[in-house]
Amino acid sequence: MMLVFLVHVVITKATILNPESDESFSHPATPSPDWSEFVPEIAPTSKDIVITKKQWRAFYGTDLELQLHRRGIDTIVLCGIATDFGVESTARFAYEYGLSSDFC
Repeated sequence: MMLVFLVHVVITKATILNPESDESFSHPATPSPDWSEFVPEIAPTSKDIVITKKQWRAFYGTDLELQLHRRGIDTIVLCGIATDFGVESTARFAYEYGLSSDFC
């Protein structure tokens, strides 16, 4: 059996991170209320683990690493919609944490 960890971003005006940078960033328009919900085709089941993040990478500020290590998981398969941002930065963190990763 393969465990499924579903990661989604939930950002509100109160929780959005405002990084300091030499570049100026503008925040996108206010998203629709259901923008962070899973589509029905990949809705979590009772066996899935849902991780909520507030920025690009899935490890920073979440308990994803803890959840994986407690279960003895050392290899992950990453799928996502923002490959050059969220998926890539998650893969880099996975490597730093000693996990093997692959993309689908």
